[in-house]
Amino acid sequence: MKHFFLFLCLMYLGQGLMAQDMIITHQQDTIIAKITKADERYIYYTYLKDGKPINSMITMDLVKDFQKQDLGDLENSEKKGLKRKQYNAYKDTRVAIDLGFSNRIGKIDPSLSMSERDHIRGLLRGFHYGLDAQYFFSESYGIGLDINRFQSQNTSNLGFGQITEKNAITFIGPGFYSRSVSGNGNNAFLMGFNIGYLGANSSTMINSSPATITGGTFGTNIKVGYDIGMPDGYAFGFSLRLIGGVLNQITTRYNGQSNKIKLPEEDRENLSRIDLSVGIRF
Repeated sequence: MKHFFLFLCLMYLGQGLMAQDMIITHQQDTIIAKITKADERYIYYTYLKDGKPINSMITMDLVKDFQKQDLGDLENSEKKGLKRKQYNAYKDTRVAIDLGFSNRIGKIDPSLSMSERDHIRGLLRGFHYGLDAQYFFSESYGIGLDINRFQSQNTSNLGFGQITEKNAITFIGPGFYSRSVSGNGNNAFLMGFNIGYLGANSSTMINSSPATITGGTFGTNIKVGYDIGMPDGYAFGFSLRLIGGVLNQITTRYNGQSNKIKLPEEDRENLSRIDLSVGIRF
């Protein structure tokens, strides 16, 4: 009778364990067991081996996610310490929103006057914002799309009057990306190379008379960045980008007239710039 009672207890314990909780590691291993306690550093669990309960534990930095069916047996302080959903740098898709400062690296014509050079110098620095998205078909490699816009503005009093100029340069293009994920699966170093369209737009007000200059060309985008996983399922990231392209034809609009101008080699507009960005990743 005593052995039969012990057998029933083990059966009951086994059923309780098989109702079970789940732990998934960053290596995609799955542990089916009864989670007895979880805090910021460890998950303690019990599993059956040869019909006997075995106690074990795993550190949180090895855990990608876990699910406990019933938290009623945990103290409130332990519930507060449970691992929140961590950013998963291994996931197939990544979306990044960036904002930052830019500096165009084209040379200023030395034949211009001092005031004209100062005006142009003020237009070479500005801010940018952008969005890029990737799909990774393996842990290390993927494809994606990058959209980025630079803006600057300057007002100066030149010899022919006051001029207010607003510049915008937009890049959009597909690309190839690589990434290297940290050991805990939360952080990642990324590199990307894009080719696409680089468009420029300059809106100018000269003594209350508006004028615009537009143009487009082939552009390249080289980007490196690092994503730092946060405990709420997103990441904070920073990146460095080099965008390159040279404008050899423009369209001007002034006093109701539109003209296309092919620029000589010495007057071609260098749209290249360096971007320093920060942002969030999903």
